[in-house]
Amino acid sequence: MRNKRKPFFYKEEKKRGGAIGIVLIVIAVFFIWASAVPIVRQLIFPPLYPLLTYVKSWVIPVVPPISKDFLSQTIYEVPDLPPAEVIFAESLEELQSAQEAQAEGEAFGSHTDEDGSAAISALDSLTTTPTAAIQWVFVKPTSDPSDAAASAGGDRDLSAAYLTLPTVERADLFNDGPTALSAVLRYLGHTTNQYAIQRSLRPRYAEPPVSLDELVAYAAENHPELTAIRRVNGTVDQLAALLEAEIPVVVPILFEAPFPARRGDDRLTRRFAVLYGYDAAAGTVAVRDGSGADRTNVPIAEFMEKWYAFSREYAVLFHSEKTDAIAAALGEDWEPERNLERAIEKFRTDVANLPKNIYTQLNLMRAIEEKGDDREAAVVFRAAANFPLPQRITEFVPSFYKILFNAGFADELIAWTEYGLKLNTEDVRALIWKGWGALLKNDTETAKSLFEKALDHAPGNEDVLYALKYVTDYR
Repeated sequence: MRNKRKPFFYKEEKKRGGAIGIVLIVIAVFFIWASAVPIVRQLIFPPLYPLLTYVKSWVIPVVPPISKDFLSQTIYEVPDLPPAEVIFAESLEELQSAQEAQAEGEAFGSHTDEDGSAAISALDSLTTTPTAAIQWVFVKPTSDPSDAAASAGGDRDLSAAYLTLPTVERADLFNDGPTALSAVLRYLGHTTNQYAIQRSLRPRYAEPPVSLDELVAYAAENHPELTAIRRVNGTVDQLAALLEAEIPVVVPILFEAPFPARRGDDRLTRRFAVLYGYDAAAGTVAVRDGSGADRTNVPIAEFMEKWYAFSREYAVLFHSEKTDAIAAALGEDWEPERNLERAIEKFRTDVANLPKNIYTQLNLMRAIEEKGDDREAAVVFRAAANFPLPQRITEFVPSFYKILFNAGFADELIAWTEYGLKLNTEDVRALIWKGWGALLKNDTETAKSLFEKALDHAPGNEDVLYALKYVTDYR
């Protein structure tokens, strides 16, 4: 009934606060439910995450450092870092044993250059947390409809081959690496999925993607019955020979993200895929990745170009009875030292022929650093810094922070790690290396604070434990 004390034309305003509250509760319940259902989560969160970071970049701008601004920076003295065996020794007997092992070359030592500054090889040994329990559903292998490809004559016995690869799961956020590795492990008869691998390598959901080295280390540690190897500077002939030996290949390829993750994003990123087919007559390869795509007719030239951005590195897993076949397929590259030598020779030639191609510079820098020549790696970096670097630089060069540290470029290292933390606040690696940058500047308190913060993010991470032990006992 109308209130007689109010004008005839007066209308009560409807209270909408309750309706808005109900909508917000429904949205919250939906996201909680979606986060617990893998299929829904895989569809929603990977595209949602860059949208959220893009909106955030309007509030907190994310601008990569300009390396030219650091050409005249102070170069700090790099401390001699003891090997992990010495850092973690709990008694004099253990310490003596570790030092003897180091003297005999059995421990992983640090590389020392001509003026006595040491590399941080001790930090290279990543020991991940124990394998977590398998979660959610496992994907059952399915037949590949193209496994009946015909073969013809050629330089090799094989001109076309398509392996029967299990279904590649749709990757969750930043999970293209674990997804690719999961497919290969299931191909080899193991029961696993992307989440079992993710929980060991990157326990926090939004942690940055893992490297191929980390995937290989995970396979070696958790599947000792398999041999897991990584090589660089791969060729078409090697890929064809590996497929002939019925071995799928995990490769990183250059990918342009469909949506920017922030203002000014170059959208260039890495995506791990599984190479499972090759057709010499058609000049194509077949790859699958965690996006749900199954591309059976990728032109070899296109594939090789996108693969080159990541040193054409690749990983294979195999049982011991395949060792001879794999060794024959790789030829000189079977020996890792020789593979690295050949890669450096190739990348030097590439730099000479294409000096303005940023990927030739980055590939050479990465290979030289991997060999242990930190000084030359820093020189190559300064040459590469004349060109715009990829914004997701640590995906292209996982050892990028380490190169800056070993060169004594503390200011530049801190600038890049701060940028990395703006990109992703869950980036434990950036947090650790920012601490090492502070340590180069003799800011022990800041370094310790950063290491402790990293420990809160990643309890049990041996890189963090090493850093804390060092700053506590050796500074």
